Amino acid sequence: MKLLDGVIAAHPENTAARLLRARAFFAAAQLRPAELEFSIVLEREPDNAFAHFALARTYERQNRPDQAKRHFRLAAALDPNPRFLKAAGFDS
Repeated sequence: MKLLDGVIAAHPENTAARLLRARAFFAAAQLRPAELEFSIVLEREPDNAFAHFALARTYERQNRPDQAKRHFRLAAALDPNPRFLKAAGFDS
């Protein structure tokens, strides 16, 4: 994550670097920093289906099911990826 910190410090508008850092935080179970980074990505790219999906997974791991459901559904609405559709639970 140190490498990404330098990239983001030099180019704070780089959403790809922020998305990578968010994924690294998530993988390391650093859920609050992951949530912050995914949220920043979504402020800049509200149509980023993967960021919605990943933020939903972050909320899910934090036991925040209502927030997770909202972002799972947004991800599925933006991209009919089978993983996103299954997580959204439209058929439940």
